[in-house]
Amino acid sequence: MKKYKSDSQTSKHVYYPVNLYCIITFLVSLSIVSLFLFIEGRSHLAIEKERALYIAKNYATTLSAAINNASSMLYMMEALIIQGNGHVEAFDHVSSDIIKNYPFTRNIALAPDGILRFIYPRENEDLALGHNLLKSPNRKREAFLAQKTKQLTISGPFPLIQGGLGVVARLPVFWGPKRSRFWGMVCLTINFPMLIEQTELPHLEKLGYAYTLWRYHTEKDEKQILSRSFLKSQATALEYSIQLPNALWTLDIRPVNGWISTDWILLRCIMGLFICLLLTFLTGTICGLLNKKQLLESISRTDALTQRPNRLGFSEYSAEALLHARLHKRVLAICFIDMNGFKRINDTFGHRSGDALLSNFSLRLTPFLRKRDFLARIGGDEFVLLLEGDSKKDIINRMDLLLDYLQEPVLIGKERHQLSLSIGISLYPENGSSMEILLRQADDAMYHAKSLHSPYCFFTQDMATEDKE
Repeated sequence: MKKYKSDSQTSKHVYYPVNLYCIITFLVSLSIVSLFLFIEGRSHLAIEKERALYIAKNYATTLSAAINNASSMLYMMEALIIQGNGHVEAFDHVSSDIIKNYPFTRNIALAPDGILRFIYPRENEDLALGHNLLKSPNRKREAFLAQKTKQLTISGPFPLIQGGLGVVARLPVFWGPKRSRFWGMVCLTINFPMLIEQTELPHLEKLGYAYTLWRYHTEKDEKQILSRSFLKSQATALEYSIQLPNALWTLDIRPVNGWISTDWILLRCIMGLFICLLLTFLTGTICGLLNKKQLLESISRTDALTQRPNRLGFSEYSAEALLHARLHKRVLAICFIDMNGFKRINDTFGHRSGDALLSNFSLRLTPFLRKRDFLARIGGDEFVLLLEGDSKKDIINRMDLLLDYLQEPVLIGKERHQLSLSIGISLYPENGSSMEILLRQADDAMYHAKSLHSPYCFFTQDMATEDKE
């Protein structure tokens, strides 16, 4: 039900502050979109890192498998040494088969008591013959590690005596009772640059990743770079450990364009901003339409001249006024007001003067009206005034006060006009409980007051049958 504030006595409509709602909508939607982008960014980052870890694992597994598979052939050589009581009759033949199966293998060597005595193939490898692995300043630590642990050990990569860069797999050979006697070592040298090429590690660059293969050099107590890409990246590296026999290598990869690319961020920021602006535009449009709707509804309930509620506005408010009077056991007076001689003023001084008189009358009543009072113009020079009081006597006092308010003449243009009113009054609950009946009774009482030339008259039952003049 539409409500009217009786202190202003004008029909009000709810106004939606478009700018404020648009700002709130933009800020709220911006916060939600930012939160969504943050969550999506973290999810995207996790997916990208998981993908990179999967790729790193594949390449690391390929590298590890190549080294381990080639090194495992040393166990065959160990078996031949034990079977031959320290001698290998078919050393060159067995070594030839191993090298054929693993092209990146540079040579295979036997080092009885840790001293290199046999190498296959011999071409360009003679410089290494006679080299004592257990006394070499740059080799003995890892050689002793292999001897101590009795396990296959990967060393390097490091510059070889015979030239080039290689990774060496050393397998210590023990024989005798409970294999307690140290025979020496079987060594396999891997061409490290060829190993990197065979495992296609540089292909990571084509996938958009910069990589670094490194190990912790125990003898130098520092990080040793084994291989790295030409591409650079400022992104945080993702590490994958490569466990080799008695050695640990690490493969670092990082995306060249960062874990989350600038294009990805820019696209989603543009989309997010578009959504925020779209929601803001829709909010502004909806608020504007609601304001127009409320304004049209208000206009339909408001008299354009006096800005008081019209007949429709009165009908809506009157039901509320009756309900309030019933609940609070108050007397409600329905006062039907008619201006005497209004037609004469219109005909004599023009419609502008008549309109000015109506507007002036509406404004002059403003100080008289209380919180629960209500004034509406229902047509022409006819007004309906609702007064709420404790009793009929209270209503009579209010009517006398009203007439005092209207004693002073009204100045319209250069003419002064004395207001003359005929007011018919019906009371709730004394005369009825239906606003339609009460309004008709007040209309009858108004005509009775007009016939008696009385300012106001209360409805009595005998007035209902009188002719209206």
